[in-house]
Amino acid sequence: MIRPPDGVPFTSFDTGKTGITAAVIQQADSAAVTLAALEALLAHPPYVLFAHNAPYEAGLIYDQESSCPALARLPMLDTVRLDRAVYPGLPRHRLDDVLSQLGMPPPARRHRAMPDVLATCAVFARMVTDGAGTGRWSTLTDLHRVAGIEPKAARDDAQAAAPPPSRTPCSDRKETTVVHPQPAGGNDPDRRVRWCRSRASAAPARATSPA
Repeated sequence: MIRPPDGVPFTSFDTGKTGITAAVIQQADSAAVTLAALEALLAHPPYVLFAHNAPYEAGLIYDQESSCPALARLPMLDTVRLDRAVYPGLPRHRLDDVLSQLGMPPPARRHRAMPDVLATCAVFARMVTDGAGTGRWSTLTDLHRVAGIEPKAARDDAQAAAPPPSRTPCSDRKETTVVHPQPAGGNDPDRRVRWCRSRASAAPARATSPA
């Protein structure tokens, strides 16, 4: 059980779905503490996470990146995307709908953490088997191509590591002066504009300043 972050209300609707009261949820550990404890269990990488509606889960983990930096960089698979690939005719893709489509009864205490985890595991295993049986995928790479979610933290790392845009030094530029057409009524018959072009680039010339 995880205590919601500050500013996230726990309502009577949540109590009706889960049976958990606001008083009980306030005694649970914070998301930062819980995810840090989960990360401590990941002692033998590599790992791949999967979840139903994984982009939502990935966002929650990303928000706690400072407490679980390794967890926040793990690739994820979205069982909603797998479901759409394997069972394209299914009109809705909620976990309950997928369970019903596959003839799996919903778990007791649905909407509690561990029952939902076990139901998602069962659905994931069935999807992987059915998709492999039709030739939809045969490797983990195939699964990532169909249903992979790139971690936001990994994208941040890639952007931070990217080299800055290259700039051609001024010494490697040549200046060309061209006559610029005069507007009507102009009084400078010899108006010129300086242009700079890199010797190493075939990009179009760029005006820099009036002469």
